[in-house]
Amino acid sequence: MITSEEELKQVLPPPDKKKELQPKFRRMIDRVLVNDDPSKREVAAERLSEILTTIVNAFAETGEKDTLIKNFFNKQGFKKKLEKTLPLLRRFNIPATLIFIDVDHLKLFNDTQGHLEGDKMLKGVGGCITDSTRTVDFAGRFGGDEFELCAVGADLDGAEIIAQRIETTNRERVSKIFSDYPHPQTLSIGIAELMPDDTPESLIERADQAMYQAKRERDRIVSVRKDPQSGRLDFNIVTPNHSTTSS
Repeated sequence: MITSEEELKQVLPPPDKKKELQPKFRRMIDRVLVNDDPSKREVAAERLSEILTTIVNAFAETGEKDTLIKNFFNKQGFKKKLEKTLPLLRRFNIPATLIFIDVDHLKLFNDTQGHLEGDKMLKGVGGCITDSTRTVDFAGRFGGDEFELCAVGADLDGAEIIAQRIETTNRERVSKIFSDYPHPQTLSIGIAELMPDDTPESLIERADQAMYQAKRERDRIVSVRKDPQSGRLDFNIVTPNHSTTSS
C-alpha cells in the first residue's frame, strides 16, 4: 500500500500529464493528497494503490503477449510462463511436451502474396494451434514464422497426435483461404517431452533440435526422445501421411 505522499508522487504521472487521467481517477488522487481526515486518506490511498497495481500488472502482461496472434505469448512471455509451470508439473508428476512449429517458406509466401496476407496466414496458423489444444495448454510465438506450444498432460504419443491435427487443419484452411496460392503451405514441427532434469532452456533446446531435423526436409513432424541414462537423443519422423519411420 502507498503510505506517504512521496511514495504516491513516485508512481503518478508528471503534472503536465495529470490532466489526461480519467476524472474519477483524478478525484481519487485529490482525496489522497488533500483530505485532512487520516482514516479517509488511508482508505483512498489503499484503493488507489490497488488500482495502480492492477494497471502495472496489466501493462506487464501486455508486454509479454504477442502483438499479432491473440492470446499468444511472445518469446519472453512464453519462457516466463514455462519457468513458472515446470516446477508445478514436476511436483504433481504431470507429463508435458513442448511443440515447436515452423511455417515453411514464409518468405516465399510474403514475396508473392504480400506481407499483409502473410500476417493473415500467420493468424490462421495461430488459430489452428488454438483449435487443436485445451485450456491447460499455452502457446506463443518466438517471432516471425516460429510458434511454440506447451501441451500439459501429453506424452510424446499424445503430442504427435496434436501436431498432426495442427498440420492437417492448417493445410486445409490455407488451401481454402488462399486458393490462388500455387504451393501447399506446410509446417515443420519438432516435439520434445519434459524430463525430470529439464530446465526451460534444455527443454526448449531439444524441441528446437527436433524442429531443425524436421526443417531439413520440410513438411515433417519430428519427435525426440532422450535416453535418461546415456543422454542420447533418438529422433522419430512422422511423415505427412501420418505413417511413421524411425531414424
